[in-house]
Amino acid sequence: MMKINEIFKYASCKNAADLDRQIANFAKECAPGITDKEVETDIQLRNKSGEGLMSSDVLAIHVQDKKVVKDTVIYLTLTSPFNYFSDYFKKKFVISKVVVIIVNPQHKLDSLTKLTDFVINKNK
Repeated sequence: MMKINEIFKYASCKNAADLDRQIANFAKECAPGITDKEVETDIQLRNKSGEGLMSSDVLAIHVQDKKVVKDTVIYLTLTSPFNYFSDYFKKKFVISKVVVIIVNPQHKLDSLTKLTDFVINKNK
């Protein structure tokens, strides 16, 4: 079983496109050779399984790719929240935190030790 790397970061994203660029950059650190298009495709494929809205202000985004060599979860606090429209709930949410999960689907991973605290704690 592999230990997953858990990192806390801050970022400024004005909208979903800014967030997508940040996530692509994070993914490139964990998956050498992955392209922006591959990251976009990986996210879209995973989103077909269900929306990543974890709470009214927390969004989870998954990049699952065989190129990932360093499985990582980034607990991203946004310096400026942005509006997110939920296709499932058919309404807008203000997102202030994002859990970016970058993993290789072939790896067996241990549990996330910091996830619950990040989602629940309003001070992070």
